[in-house]
Amino acid sequence: MFTANTMSAAVEALGMGPPGTSSRPAVGRDNRVTDAKRADCRDAVALTFAMIRAGRRSRDILTREAFENAVTTVYALGGSTNAVLHLLAIAHEVSLVAASRAVNYSRVTSRARCRSSS
Repeated sequence: MFTANTMSAAVEALGMGPPGTSSRPAVGRDNRVTDAKRADCRDAVALTFAMIRAGRRSRDILTREAFENAVTTVYALGGSTNAVLHLLAIAHEVSLVAASRAVNYSRVTSRARCRSSS
C-alpha cells in the first residue's frame, strides 16, 4: 500500500477529504478517469468552497483527535511508514503543539490491529 494510497486514506481519516474518496480507483481498465472519481473531485471542490463560505479553516478540523484517527487508519491498513513523516509535517504546519507527542499511540494500538500490507 504505497505512500500515495496510504496518505489518501489518512487525509480522509483526518476529515480533510470527502468520505469514501480514498477507496475508489482513479482510472478504469481503459486508463481513463472514472466518472466516480470525477464526481469525487467535484464533491471535494464543493466542500472546499462550502468551508470557505462558512469561515472554517483546516486548523479547525486538524485536531489531536483527527491525527489519532489518521494514525489509527494507517496502522489498521498496514500503510506506508512514510505516513508518519507526512502526518508530522501536517501537524507542524497547523501548529499542533508537540506534534510528535500529539498522538496517544497506546490508544491507537488498542483501537486497531495492524493488517499486513504484504
